[in-house]
Amino acid sequence: MGVLIRKVFRDIAAMRTRAVLVVVLIMMSVGLYSGLEQSGVDLHRSYERTYDELNLADIWMDTTPVPENTTAHIESTFNVKADGRLVTDIRIEMGRSTMGIRGLAIGIPAERRPLINDIDISSGRYFQPGDIGSNVVILEKHFADARGIGTGDEMTIRAAGTGIIVKCIGIAISPEYLIVGGDPGQLFPSDGSYGVVFVPLQNLQNATGLQGMINNICIRSPDPNRTFEEVLGGKDPMLGPSIQRIQRREDVWSYWSLEQDLKGFDALSDLISALVLIIAGFGTGMAISRLIASHRREIGIMKALGVDSGTIFTNYLILTSLLALTGAGLGIIAGKIIGMATVHYYGNSLKIPLLTNSMDGSIFGEGFMFGVGMALLFSIVPLLLSTRLKPVEAMMSTRLARPGRLSSRLTSGSGLTFRLAVRNIARRKERAAMTSLGIALALILPISMIALFGSMAYTVDEGFDAERWNAIVSFDGDHNASTIQDLRAIPGIDEAEPIMVGYGLVGDKYYGFRGVADNSTLVRQDIVEGRRLQNPQDIVMDEMVADEQGYVIGDLVTIRFVGNVTATFTLVGLNSVILQGNCYISLHVMQALTSPGNISGAMLRGDISLATSPSGNATGLFDLPYVISVTGREEARENMHELILEFSPFINVFLVLGLMIGVAIVTTAVIINVDERTVEIGTMKAIGAPDSLLMGVIAIEKFFIALGGGLFGIILGREAARASLEAFSKGLFKLSFDFPGGLGIRTVFLAFILTYIPLLAAFYMVRKLRVDKVVKQVSR
Repeated sequence: MGVLIRKVFRDIAAMRTRAVLVVVLIMMSVGLYSGLEQSGVDLHRSYERTYDELNLADIWMDTTPVPENTTAHIESTFNVKADGRLVTDIRIEMGRSTMGIRGLAIGIPAERRPLINDIDISSGRYFQPGDIGSNVVILEKHFADARGIGTGDEMTIRAAGTGIIVKCIGIAISPEYLIVGGDPGQLFPSDGSYGVVFVPLQNLQNATGLQGMINNICIRSPDPNRTFEEVLGGKDPMLGPSIQRIQRREDVWSYWSLEQDLKGFDALSDLISALVLIIAGFGTGMAISRLIASHRREIGIMKALGVDSGTIFTNYLILTSLLALTGAGLGIIAGKIIGMATVHYYGNSLKIPLLTNSMDGSIFGEGFMFGVGMALLFSIVPLLLSTRLKPVEAMMSTRLARPGRLSSRLTSGSGLTFRLAVRNIARRKERAAMTSLGIALALILPISMIALFGSMAYTVDEGFDAERWNAIVSFDGDHNASTIQDLRAIPGIDEAEPIMVGYGLVGDKYYGFRGVADNSTLVRQDIVEGRRLQNPQDIVMDEMVADEQGYVIGDLVTIRFVGNVTATFTLVGLNSVILQGNCYISLHVMQALTSPGNISGAMLRGDISLATSPSGNATGLFDLPYVISVTGREEARENMHELILEFSPFINVFLVLGLMIGVAIVTTAVIINVDERTVEIGTMKAIGAPDSLLMGVIAIEKFFIALGGGLFGIILGREAARASLEAFSKGLFKLSFDFPGGLGIRTVFLAFILTYIPLLAAFYMVRKLRVDKVVKQVSR
């Protein structure tokens, strides 16, 4: 056994370049697998830690203005912890811009930290009792970073037509807004298009004329589902008429979107981890089989000297095991680094304040076993085949296939370099095909991630291209329907349709409702089943709402609106748009049920730039005191694209990791290819072949191999992209698959990049190779 071990170490030293490459491949596969799995677990822990330490609410209750002591009443009635706030829509104006940015002002106590939904101050300070009466605010970090706002900066906050210049004294991270979001009833905002501003509660009460009042109650409960059911069930009948909406934690858009984000990460992580193991396993198997094949002559000599097949098998099994154990051990270290880097990058991209990095033994142990098992599994076949060779066969040079007629025709009349390259590929078809397949597998991860991004962007553009409105106007509350005439009189407005946005309880969840005019042409409804609104008792639901609540066309749907007002509708249509989560009913019915004779906004068509900045003394949209925001269609489109980028951190992680494993596999294949052709290259050098000829032959060979890999990659990448899209989009919003022809071209281009970058190392090996080294290797 001692002799066998010495031989194993001698073999590793003799082929150290190939041995190192095999170790690196195994290290990367174990590192990527373990790192992805650990980062997924740590991201969940980071979210939960942030939620726990900052006391994220279990239930949010929006009410009509009620006295502050209502929270004490709720605590005693439902045996929970409650904290009250005042929340109002605002417009933020900075610099010379009069357009403004839609936002939300949240009044919190100046004399103490919030008991529920606390904020983490990342710079500046929290409020002090002396700030009461001073125009100071704390900005949510996403908005502050997007707009480049720091402590000490000033801006104007406008509500109900009145503007107040305020000073930022702090930047904070809120557990409610780890992904900034409004409600499905409004267009989804981006970080820079929606600002959350924290204000001393008493200051906001005075500014709105609601002294001593609150309209948002946050609840922490030992049993949130029970509390939610008790509130809805009318345990406190006096509270019922004040309730406008109740949301459990999982119903809040920001929390829900983060949950979908993590589900997408987990689903993609499982898919990518499996692909990494397959891809790295293939590359490892290819490297080991080539490594064993290079010892073919030595195996024949051992057999001729009487060494039995079992001993030979054991020799190379020990060799493979040592490489696998070394690579897997290094993979544990790499996995820890990859996991920490992923959590850090992802967490900082989403402004998660409290990150967790851990090392679960089960995850890394599983990765270690997978890495070792994969190497042994992929090496077992070449090991068995090598031991079955007869001595005379093993000592013969590798039998090469004869070039076919096609290769002969391709090379007729061509130069020597081209003929040699095509001849080499034709004589080693299997090796060329396997290398091309390896390149294709290496392309799967980056191509599927690029296609996923592209499909999301395509879905957004497809949806907005079908819209007919140019802008959506939101009011600072409900206003008389006659205000629509004010909008229609503004220069640049060709059409204005009133809408009424509110919330209603469907089943056990509140959804956004839009009351739309019976003759509406600007509110697009992409009816995929059923029909549009025709009668007052009709309702159209987004597919997501119907699916969550189990409704089908023809069902009767009972809705509870503000003040415990209920109404029953007939489901007549299912709608499919990007902004899922809305229900549509007649405007007149919505007004009668929620706010008679009023509207909360409008959809516009026309020249919005003229309407917002009219020339001369003409009235513009922002001259109307009740207009809180104007969102143009192109702005909304850009916001949606920026929203997609909110989900980009982990997609970027997979893209980078995919390129890493791809480069490792292709580099291994190219370097081993050159290394095992040492004698061939040395012989050509000995007969006077210049380095330029040898390099040209290798470059042309790799051209055809890269082309084949790119074409294989298009086929495999397309299917992997479909699987990635399906895994990511579950529960998020409806996505259309898009794999444009341009991506196919980029796939082939990427195949060439992956193939030709390692050629620099190959060219170095060719130039460095000396004839005397070749003679020494042959004589050995």
